[in-house]
Amino acid sequence: MSKSLSANQAINSLLYDMYVVAAAIHFLKIWENQKEDSYREKREVALVAVLVKSRSLSDFLEYPVPSSKNVKTTKTKKTKKAKNDDITAKGILSGWPGVQRSSKEATETLLESVEKLRESTNKWGAHLTWQRVLRDQTKGSRPKRRLARTTSAEILGDAKRFVGDCLKNGFRLDTKAKDYWKQCQKLSS
Repeated sequence: MSKSLSANQAINSLLYDMYVVAAAIHFLKIWENQKEDSYREKREVALVAVLVKSRSLSDFLEYPVPSSKNVKTTKTKKTKKAKNDDITAKGILSGWPGVQRSSKEATETLLESVEKLRESTNKWGAHLTWQRVLRDQTKGSRPKRRLARTTSAEILGDAKRFVGDCLKNGFRLDTKAKDYWKQCQKLSS
């Protein structure tokens, strides 16, 4: 299989994750103030979708661990290293500058939020833990929907910039990926 075909397939899969994040954020906004019990479960499903797929996107974009001491992390490394079979943005589009913000402070604030979201995802979405089952918040807080929504929207925006750069560099989307891209644009505008 050619490298360009593989890269296009990876972007197609990336767009699916982006679409799930955009749809879940959209529904979290719609269901935010609904008081009926049926909406509580719907919000939980949407929150887990946001957590897990945003984690996938942030790993793909290779956000570095924040340098701030204000964030309690389980990582001691300065950056999260991709495993051999992980697909990353820089692996697909060499020369991609990565995640950037207008100032060092804005970048650090984003990285702190992404790391908090990562920790919440590990405890409350990606792994079946006693903390989650017992709803024990003494070992780390349950993810807040608003924080998950806003941080995931930032991550989604970075992923959209990456896809835009790929399209400018001649990458092609298949029919399904074009639909995901269109729906993602529509839901996150």
